[in-house]
Amino acid sequence: MARKYQIATATLLTIILSFFNIAFAGVWTGSSHVKAASVDYQGDTTRKSLTDYGINLQTRYLDRLDMMLGYSQLKLNASQGSNVRQNQFVLGGNWFQYTDLISGRVGWHVKGYSLTSPSSTIANVYTGGWSYLNYRKTLYLDTLFTQSQYSNSQSSENTVNQLNLSFEFSPGFRSSWLSLQIFVIDNTDDVLFDSTLYSANIEWTQFLSRTGFPIPMKLIVGAQLGDQRYLVLHRLDSINNNPDIQTLSYWANASWQINDHAELGLSIAASEYETDQQANYDGVYTSLLLTLKW
Repeated sequence: MARKYQIATATLLTIILSFFNIAFAGVWTGSSHVKAASVDYQGDTTRKSLTDYGINLQTRYLDRLDMMLGYSQLKLNASQGSNVRQNQFVLGGNWFQYTDLISGRVGWHVKGYSLTSPSSTIANVYTGGWSYLNYRKTLYLDTLFTQSQYSNSQSSENTVNQLNLSFEFSPGFRSSWLSLQIFVIDNTDDVLFDSTLYSANIEWTQFLSRTGFPIPMKLIVGAQLGDQRYLVLHRLDSINNNPDIQTLSYWANASWQINDHAELGLSIAASEYETDQQANYDGVYTSLLLTLKW
Protein backbone atom coordinates (compact mmCIF):
# COMPACT_ATOMS: atom_id res chain seq x y z
CA MET A 1 0.00 0.00 0.00
CA ALA A 2 2.82 2.42 0.87
CA ARG A 3 4.42 1.66 -2.51
CA LYS A 4 1.18 2.60 -4.29
CA TYR A 5 0.96 5.90 -2.44
CA GLN A 6 4.59 6.71 -3.31
CA ILE A 7 3.89 6.08 -7.00
CA ALA A 8 0.69 8.14 -6.89
CA THR A 9 2.46 11.02 -5.15
CA ALA A 10 5.32 11.02 -7.65
CA THR A 11 2.88 10.97 -10.55
CA LEU A 12 0.90 13.88 -9.11
CA LEU A 13 4.07 15.94 -8.58
CA THR A 14 5.15 15.26 -12.16
CA ILE A 15 1.81 16.48 -13.49
CA ILE A 16 1.93 19.59 -11.30
CA LEU A 17 5.43 20.48 -12.53
CA SER A 18 4.27 19.97 -16.11
CA PHE A 19 1.43 22.41 -15.47
CA PHE A 20 3.89 25.02 -14.26
CA ASN A 21 6.12 24.52 -17.32
CA ILE A 22 3.15 24.88 -19.66
CA ALA A 23 1.83 27.97 -17.87
CA PHE A 24 5.11 29.84 -18.23
CA ALA A 25 5.49 29.04 -21.94
CA GLY A 26 4.54 32.19 -23.87
CA VAL A 27 0.79 32.64 -24.35
CA TRP A 28 -0.11 30.18 -21.60
CA THR A 29 -1.27 31.58 -18.26
CA GLY A 30 -1.88 29.82 -14.98
CA SER A 31 -3.60 30.08 -11.62
CA SER A 32 -3.85 28.15 -8.37
CA HIS A 33 -6.59 27.99 -5.76
CA VAL A 34 -5.85 26.96 -2.17
CA LYS A 35 -8.81 26.36 0.13
CA ALA A 36 -9.40 25.63 3.80
CA ALA A 37 -12.95 24.86 4.94
CA SER A 38 -14.77 23.60 8.02
CA VAL A 39 -18.31 22.51 8.90
CA ASP A 40 -19.75 22.46 12.42
CA TYR A 41 -22.76 20.13 12.78
CA GLN A 42 -25.46 20.93 15.34
CA GLY A 43 -28.06 18.41 16.45
CA ASP A 44 -26.49 15.46 14.62
CA THR A 45 -25.92 12.31 16.65
CA THR A 46 -23.26 10.87 14.30
CA ARG A 47 -21.32 13.88 12.95
CA LYS A 48 -19.49 16.49 15.00
CA SER A 49 -17.44 18.52 12.52
CA LEU A 50 -15.68 18.38 9.17
CA THR A 51 -12.48 19.89 7.77
CA ASP A 52 -11.50 20.13 4.11
CA TYR A 53 -8.17 21.30 2.64
CA GLY A 54 -7.29 21.37 -1.04
CA ILE A 55 -5.41 22.84 -3.97
CA ASN A 56 -6.48 23.34 -7.58
CA LEU A 57 -4.13 24.20 -10.48
CA GLN A 58 -5.29 25.57 -13.82
CA THR A 59 -3.50 26.54 -17.03
CA ARG A 60 -5.05 28.35 -20.00
CA TYR A 61 -4.06 28.92 -23.62
CA LEU A 62 -5.38 32.38 -24.59
CA ASP A 63 -9.17 32.13 -24.30
CA ARG A 64 -9.39 28.89 -26.27
CA LEU A 65 -8.36 26.01 -24.03
CA ASP A 66 -7.80 25.38 -20.35
CA MET A 67 -6.93 22.37 -18.22
CA MET A 68 -7.10 21.83 -14.49
CA LEU A 69 -6.27 19.31 -11.81
CA GLY A 70 -6.94 19.33 -8.11
CA TYR A 71 -6.63 17.44 -4.87
CA SER A 72 -8.37 17.83 -1.52
CA GLN A 73 -8.47 15.90 1.75
CA LEU A 74 -11.53 15.75 3.95
CA LYS A 75 -11.79 14.61 7.56
CA LEU A 76 -15.16 13.93 9.20
CA ASN A 77 -14.99 13.99 12.99
CA ALA A 78 -17.65 11.64 14.33
CA SER A 79 -19.73 12.08 17.48
CA GLN A 80 -19.81 8.30 17.74
CA GLY A 81 -17.50 5.71 16.24
CA SER A 82 -14.42 6.29 14.11
CA ASN A 83 -13.48 9.42 12.19
CA VAL A 84 -13.62 9.27 8.38
CA ARG A 85 -10.94 10.45 5.93
CA GLN A 86 -11.53 10.99 2.23
CA ASN A 87 -9.36 12.07 -0.70
CA GLN A 88 -10.73 13.77 -3.79
CA PHE A 89 -8.89 13.97 -7.13
CA VAL A 90 -10.22 16.00 -10.06
CA LEU A 91 -9.04 16.41 -13.65
CA GLY A 92 -10.83 18.49 -16.28
CA GLY A 93 -10.62 20.53 -19.45
CA ASN A 94 -12.56 23.20 -21.35
CA TRP A 95 -12.44 24.11 -25.04
CA PHE A 96 -13.91 27.38 -26.35
CA GLN A 97 -14.91 28.49 -29.82
CA TYR A 98 -16.06 31.98 -30.89
CA THR A 99 -18.73 32.39 -33.54
CA ASP A 100 -20.45 35.47 -34.98
CA LEU A 101 -23.41 33.28 -35.92
CA ILE A 102 -24.71 33.50 -32.34
CA SER A 103 -22.56 36.48 -31.27
CA GLY A 104 -20.74 34.70 -28.53
CA ARG A 105 -18.48 31.98 -27.20
CA VAL A 106 -19.44 28.30 -27.07
CA GLY A 107 -17.63 26.10 -24.58
CA TRP A 108 -17.32 22.32 -24.28
CA HIS A 109 -16.54 20.92 -20.84
CA VAL A 110 -15.38 17.57 -19.45
CA LYS A 111 -14.35 16.71 -15.90
CA GLY A 112 -13.74 13.61 -13.82
CA TYR A 113 -13.53 13.07 -10.07
CA SER A 114 -12.35 10.20 -7.91
CA LEU A 115 -13.40 10.08 -4.26
CA THR A 116 -11.39 7.60 -2.20
CA SER A 117 -10.79 6.47 1.36
CA PRO A 118 -7.40 5.12 2.54
CA SER A 119 -8.49 1.58 1.63
CA SER A 120 -11.00 1.83 -1.23
CA THR A 121 -12.70 3.91 -3.92
CA ILE A 122 -15.90 5.57 -2.70
CA ALA A 123 -17.10 7.08 -5.97
CA ASN A 124 -16.13 7.92 -9.53
CA VAL A 125 -17.85 10.96 -11.03
CA TYR A 126 -17.95 11.96 -14.71
CA THR A 127 -19.40 15.14 -16.17
CA GLY A 128 -19.70 16.78 -19.58
CA GLY A 129 -21.62 19.58 -21.24
CA TRP A 130 -21.63 22.88 -23.09
CA SER A 131 -21.94 26.60 -22.30
CA TYR A 132 -22.65 29.89 -24.06
CA LEU A 133 -21.41 33.41 -23.20
CA ASN A 134 -22.38 36.35 -25.38
CA TYR A 135 -19.77 38.84 -26.61
CA ARG A 136 -20.94 41.56 -24.21
CA LYS A 137 -20.56 39.12 -21.29
CA THR A 138 -24.06 39.85 -20.03
CA LEU A 139 -25.68 36.44 -20.71
CA TYR A 140 -24.49 32.94 -19.82
CA LEU A 141 -26.15 29.55 -20.36
CA ASP A 142 -24.96 26.01 -19.74
CA THR A 143 -26.13 22.43 -19.65
CA LEU A 144 -24.14 19.79 -17.79
CA PHE A 145 -24.78 16.08 -17.26
CA THR A 146 -23.12 14.19 -14.41
CA GLN A 147 -23.05 10.53 -13.45
CA SER A 148 -21.80 9.50 -9.99
CA GLN A 149 -21.00 5.84 -9.42
CA TYR A 150 -20.75 4.94 -5.74
CA SER A 151 -19.20 1.63 -4.79
CA ASN A 152 -19.42 1.30 -1.01
CA SER A 153 -20.58 2.85 2.27
CA GLN A 154 -24.26 3.75 2.67
CA SER A 155 -24.59 4.23 -1.09
CA SER A 156 -23.34 0.77 -2.05
CA GLU A 157 -23.53 0.01 -5.78
CA ASN A 158 -25.47 3.23 -6.32
CA THR A 159 -25.64 5.29 -9.53
CA VAL A 160 -26.78 8.93 -9.38
CA ASN A 161 -27.52 10.95 -12.52
CA GLN A 162 -27.61 14.75 -12.37
CA LEU A 163 -28.76 17.34 -14.90
CA ASN A 164 -27.64 20.94 -14.34
CA LEU A 165 -29.21 23.84 -16.28
CA SER A 166 -27.87 27.37 -15.73
CA PHE A 167 -29.29 30.72 -16.74
CA GLU A 168 -27.33 33.84 -15.78
CA PHE A 169 -27.47 37.45 -16.89
CA SER A 170 -26.16 40.87 -15.91
CA PRO A 171 -28.93 43.42 -15.25
CA GLY A 172 -26.30 46.04 -14.36
CA PHE A 173 -24.04 45.63 -17.41
CA ARG A 174 -21.45 43.47 -15.63
CA SER A 175 -21.56 45.42 -12.33
CA SER A 176 -24.06 42.85 -11.05
CA TRP A 177 -24.95 39.27 -11.98
CA LEU A 178 -28.01 37.12 -11.33
CA SER A 179 -27.59 33.34 -11.52
CA LEU A 180 -30.18 30.55 -11.51
CA GLN A 181 -28.99 26.93 -11.52
CA ILE A 182 -31.58 24.17 -11.80
CA PHE A 183 -30.71 20.63 -10.67
CA VAL A 184 -32.50 17.38 -11.44
CA ILE A 185 -30.99 14.51 -9.44
CA ASP A 186 -32.14 10.99 -10.29
CA ASN A 187 -31.22 8.18 -7.93
CA THR A 188 -33.15 5.13 -9.09
CA ASP A 189 -31.33 2.83 -6.64
CA ASP A 190 -32.59 4.80 -3.63
CA VAL A 191 -35.24 3.08 -1.53
CA LEU A 192 -35.20 5.54 1.41
CA PHE A 193 -36.07 8.82 -0.31
CA ASP A 194 -37.78 9.99 -3.50
CA SER A 195 -35.77 8.71 -6.46
CA THR A 196 -35.85 12.09 -8.27
CA LEU A 197 -35.19 15.45 -6.60
CA TYR A 198 -35.70 18.91 -8.14
CA SER A 199 -33.99 22.00 -6.79
CA ALA A 200 -32.42 25.32 -7.70
CA ASN A 201 -29.65 27.58 -6.48
CA ILE A 202 -30.15 31.31 -6.93
CA GLU A 203 -27.30 33.81 -6.49
CA TRP A 204 -26.79 37.56 -6.70
CA THR A 205 -23.27 38.88 -7.37
CA GLN A 206 -22.34 42.52 -6.92
CA PHE A 207 -18.98 43.83 -8.14
CA LEU A 208 -17.48 46.72 -6.19
CA SER A 209 -14.39 48.92 -6.54
CA ARG A 210 -10.98 47.27 -6.31
CA THR A 211 -9.59 49.52 -3.61
CA GLY A 212 -8.29 46.67 -1.43
CA PHE A 213 -8.89 45.97 2.24
CA PRO A 214 -11.29 46.36 3.93
CA ILE A 215 -13.60 46.97 0.95
CA PRO A 216 -14.24 43.77 -1.03
CA MET A 217 -14.18 43.76 -4.80
CA LYS A 218 -17.11 41.30 -4.99
CA LEU A 219 -20.05 40.21 -2.82
CA ILE A 220 -22.26 37.13 -3.39
CA VAL A 221 -25.44 36.04 -1.61
CA GLY A 222 -27.39 32.91 -2.49
CA ALA A 223 -29.98 30.37 -1.40
CA GLN A 224 -31.11 26.84 -2.22
CA LEU A 225 -34.71 26.07 -3.20
CA GLY A 226 -35.86 22.44 -3.01
CA ASP A 227 -34.21 19.25 -1.76
CA GLN A 228 -30.72 18.09 -2.76
CA ARG A 229 -28.83 14.84 -2.23
CA TYR A 230 -25.53 13.61 -3.71
CA LEU A 231 -25.21 16.99 -5.44
CA VAL A 232 -22.08 17.76 -7.48
CA LEU A 233 -21.24 21.49 -7.62
CA HIS A 234 -18.82 21.76 -10.54
CA ARG A 235 -17.84 25.38 -9.95
CA LEU A 236 -16.67 24.53 -6.46
CA ASP A 237 -15.46 21.01 -7.38
CA SER A 238 -17.60 19.81 -4.51
CA ILE A 239 -19.07 16.31 -4.22
CA ASN A 240 -21.64 16.01 -1.45
CA ASN A 241 -21.77 12.30 -0.67
CA ASN A 242 -23.69 12.84 2.56
CA PRO A 243 -26.56 10.29 2.39
CA ASP A 244 -28.98 12.69 4.12
CA ILE A 245 -31.15 15.18 2.23
CA GLN A 246 -30.12 18.83 2.29
CA THR A 247 -33.45 20.65 2.57
CA LEU A 248 -32.23 24.25 2.82
CA SER A 249 -29.05 26.26 2.41
CA TYR A 250 -28.09 29.92 2.19
CA TRP A 251 -24.69 31.53 1.88
CA ALA A 252 -22.64 34.71 1.52
CA ASN A 253 -19.19 35.32 0.05
CA ALA A 254 -16.81 38.28 -0.05
CA SER A 255 -13.64 38.53 -2.19
CA TRP A 256 -10.76 40.95 -1.85
CA GLN A 257 -8.15 41.94 -4.44
CA ILE A 258 -4.78 41.74 -2.68
CA ASN A 259 -2.78 42.75 -5.75
CA ASP A 260 -2.76 42.05 -9.50
CA HIS A 261 -1.82 38.41 -8.87
CA ALA A 262 -3.70 37.45 -5.70
CA GLU A 263 -7.28 37.33 -4.39
CA LEU A 264 -8.72 36.20 -1.06
CA GLY A 265 -12.27 34.92 -0.58
CA LEU A 266 -14.29 34.26 2.58
CA SER A 267 -17.52 32.19 2.52
CA ILE A 268 -20.10 31.52 5.22
CA ALA A 269 -23.07 29.17 4.77
CA ALA A 270 -25.78 27.46 6.81
CA SER A 271 -27.61 24.27 5.80
CA GLU A 272 -30.41 22.08 7.12
CA TYR A 273 -30.54 18.30 6.68
CA GLU A 274 -33.11 15.53 7.08
CA THR A 275 -32.27 11.86 7.72
CA ASP A 276 -34.24 8.79 6.65
CA GLN A 277 -35.55 8.68 10.27
CA GLN A 278 -37.11 12.14 9.82
CA ALA A 279 -34.53 13.64 12.18
CA ASN A 280 -33.21 17.12 11.42
CA TYR A 281 -29.83 18.73 12.03
CA ASP A 282 -27.88 21.81 10.89
CA GLY A 283 -24.46 22.52 9.44
CA VAL A 284 -22.53 25.82 9.58
CA TYR A 285 -19.86 26.16 6.87
CA THR A 286 -16.90 28.55 6.69
CA SER A 287 -14.09 28.62 4.14
CA LEU A 288 -11.11 30.64 2.95
CA LEU A 289 -9.94 30.58 -0.68
CA LEU A 290 -6.64 32.03 -1.86
CA THR A 291 -6.25 32.53 -5.63
CA LEU A 292 -2.86 33.18 -7.21
CA LYS A 293 -2.45 34.12 -10.89
CA TRP A 294 0.66 34.20 -13.08
